[in-house]
Amino acid sequence: MKYQKSLFILIFIFGISCSSYKSNLHRTGQKNEIIENAIMDFLSTNSYRNKSNAFQIEYLDFNENIATVTIDAIIGKELLLQKPDTIGNRSKWFPSKFREKKNKLFVEVDSSHGLSRETISKMSEYGILDSTKVKTGQATLFKIDESWKQTHYFFCKSNITNYRSLKSTAVLGQDTRIEEFKCSE
Repeated sequence: MKYQKSLFILIFIFGISCSSYKSNLHRTGQKNEIIENAIMDFLSTNSYRNKSNAFQIEYLDFNENIATVTIDAIIGKELLLQKPDTIGNRSKWFPSKFREKKNKLFVEVDSSHGLSRETISKMSEYGILDSTKVKTGQATLFKIDESWKQTHYFFCKSNITNYRSLKSTAVLGQDTRIEEFKCSE
């Protein structure tokens, strides 16, 4: 009897926690809301959320119907600050925006947004910023962990609660499973 009661309580709590994040998802929106939905899902369902405290986000308009968000862990001091990465400058490679959710940092490269002191400070706070190459002018070297699986999210732009997530070691364009995702109108 105690076992059944405990099992019922666990199922009830799990049901509430799952439904609570789903009810907070944006139903409509564009880039910002799509990224927010991906982060909410990632933090609520993805086992990789505990592998790091910092993650990099990449947003892509895949086609007219589908937008993608890739979430990848930042392990160690991976973000190397270089001479061109100065306050106010826009970069195609260095993160210029961040979001902090549930004590996790999500950084995003957005070439339309200049790098800010707040972003640099937040990356430094999480220990993911390496500025050792700034003075020497050396090229950035990126650490690649081939065993790490990125999480790719595919969203229907017409209804951003219609999405699918896939873990993959393949770069987004090389993962053919995106072709299987269809948006129903």
